[in-house]
Amino acid sequence: MQTLRGLDVDDERFLGPEYEAARSGPGLTFEEFRLWYPVALKISRRGPVAPDEVGEAACQRAYDAYHQSASDFY
Repeated sequence: MQTLRGLDVDDERFLGPEYEAARSGPGLTFEEFRLWYPVALKISRRGPVAPDEVGEAACQRAYDAYHQSASDFY
């Protein structure tokens, strides 16, 4: 599978930690997600993240995407 991923034949790309979390289906509450998301975003970007990307509104948008996407992987 790793070899196929390397070929990128399905154009799969990293969309963000909220989608990776949805794929693994942990069932996070908003409070849990709000604590986890800024750290996950910083790790996934491997660099600085702007404050507005991890603020309350940004976390809410990311959580909404996470919550809506979770059903896509079942």
